[in-house]
Amino acid sequence: MVEPGWQPMPGAPAPVEVAAAKSRPPEAGFVVGDTAFASPTAGWAYVVDLQAAQCRVLFTQDAGATWRPQLAWRGLFYGRLTAFDERRAAFALAVSQGDDINGYRPEAHAADDPFVGPDAFLAGTEDAGVSWTLAQAPVNGLGAGFLTPGQMWLRAYVHQQSGMPGMARTDLVRTWDGGATWHSLAGVKGSGVVDVTFQSATDGLLVAAEGNGANVLYRTVDAGVSWEPEALEPPPRLPVNAERRIEPVMGRDGTVLLVLSALSDRDSPRRPKWEGRYVYRRVGSRDWAGPYRLPMVPVRSRRPHPAAWGADGRIWTAAGHDLFVADDPAGPWQRRHLRLPAKQLITRIDPVAGGTVWLTTNNAFKIPGAAPGGHLYRSVDDGASWDYVPIDSAIR
Repeated sequence: MVEPGWQPMPGAPAPVEVAAAKSRPPEAGFVVGDTAFASPTAGWAYVVDLQAAQCRVLFTQDAGATWRPQLAWRGLFYGRLTAFDERRAAFALAVSQGDDINGYRPEAHAADDPFVGPDAFLAGTEDAGVSWTLAQAPVNGLGAGFLTPGQMWLRAYVHQQSGMPGMARTDLVRTWDGGATWHSLAGVKGSGVVDVTFQSATDGLLVAAEGNGANVLYRTVDAGVSWEPEALEPPPRLPVNAERRIEPVMGRDGTVLLVLSALSDRDSPRRPKWEGRYVYRRVGSRDWAGPYRLPMVPVRSRRPHPAAWGADGRIWTAAGHDLFVADDPAGPWQRRHLRLPAKQLITRIDPVAGGTVWLTTNNAFKIPGAAPGGHLYRSVDDGASWDYVPIDSAIR
């Protein structure tokens, strides 16, 4: 059944399956870009040679003692890795025209095709990466969200509406069968949709940029046919001209946490007291409790600080080299300081189970003068102590 308003998009290429056995290992010069873990032992890592635009996805099932290449391509990596469990993962990528991914080469563009960029794909696995399904995105302007490896939503930017020159809109594009068929929904709220997250096939959140940053939240309960605004109490003493960014954080059980980053454009080491990160949690079916101010330490980064739901329902967040955890967003928060390289910042937290927590750090595009590249760390005692997990020396 297709809900009213969703229109079929014929002509999309059929999904293809590629085997991890045809991947190529990374050579010297690759650095960690992102990781994703859903268990104490199994997870994926994205590594990249930025100068050559060479990308690899690796997999471990022994807590990082060994890593095996699963995907290899030249092009781009979009967004972040998503690990659903020990066998299922998904992410978005783009393959440079004329290049291949694990031996599969996308069909060449027509000679009169003005598009010169890479070809975008949604990649998903359900067998721990032994094979990956590649679904070619039917639109440009890619921004992907995953409910499962085969249920995906994309944002499609339409730069001009009929009869309204200069006006733009954002459409939603969806597949429920791994890219075998696609449907689109025209005219999602606002022209500046920056994030779409679904907790189920019908219940989703949309963040739109209206004014200063991504600051308006909408919800759908009918698979995106209609969107209604969600009211959020603003942080105290927040000025009207403050830059505000909302980021939904999904738990694996469908729970949602909202992180609001309130930033000042003041170019000064002295920051206004209202500046910071705040969280909201769902209360009932429609209301949000908050804002609760997240613990902060001075960090030379305007990037939203990472936050995550733990497998036990606790909330984890980080700022710079400091990690914080609480049973409730109202606190109290426990602080764990990590001894990291000076120019590395915590960019991802994966609290899985049994006291195991994975951390990814990075400095690419975050600190001026810092060379791109990240690290992976693992704790088995709930963050009391940490071990560096090498990747390049453990590839098999």
